[in-house]
Amino acid sequence: MTLAAAEVSPAGLLPAADLPASPVRRPPRWDRIPFPASRVVRIAAAFGLGPRRAEFGQLFRLLRRLRPHTVLELGRSRGGTFFLWTRAAAGRATLVSTGPPPWEIDDPGEDARWRAMTAFGRPGQRLHLLRDDPLTATARTGVDALLAGRPLDFLFLTGEDDVERVRRGLALYGPLVRPGGLVALDGIRPRLGGNDELSRLWNELAASARGRELVEDTSRAGGGIGVVRIEPETPPTWWRP
Repeated sequence: MTLAAAEVSPAGLLPAADLPASPVRRPPRWDRIPFPASRVVRIAAAFGLGPRRAEFGQLFRLLRRLRPHTVLELGRSRGGTFFLWTRAAAGRATLVSTGPPPWEIDDPGEDARWRAMTAFGRPGQRLHLLRDDPLTATARTGVDALLAGRPLDFLFLTGEDDVERVRRGLALYGPLVRPGGLVALDGIRPRLGGNDELSRLWNELAASARGRELVEDTSRAGGGIGVVRIEPETPPTWWRP
């Protein structure tokens, strides 16, 4: 279901079917209700999450325990993952998503999608949506300005077909993640056509750092999420296997 087709709440964001019933006439503050993880993932799917809800549910639970204050998402996002991070992050967190959209930048619905994604945040959160390629100097400068010298608690890289882009993304932003923080790499399973470069990169990363795989279906090509927790003993250049 696309955002345009989804039936939404008066707030303009939450699918109406997922609003809890309220005995009072005043609408509930849905952004303050502690929904269970399964419902949060279901809501995120309305904004574009793909079929691998179980994997993202596991990642959401890991991130919610961390309660990050700084979040950076790299790559093409339809909005579903960014919504998840807002629900896992701290109340005054800064969240940044950078990367061109999966549709044409001049798509007639782009403005509405941009407004929706920047309005996902809970009260006190600061959300920033950059449409620059995250591997450019412009994007890196923009991210640095938004973080204002603070390290990252969570870095998420959406799956890319070009493994070299993933390596460059890790090289640019991996050093920003603080000890105790998390790095998640989407799409670590071999792709269709025998493309296993990203899978091999993940195996190298997991060997040099404390890696964990979240895989719902081992037969699904291009699925799986790899998670690295940065520990004090993690090599400073773990992202350069």
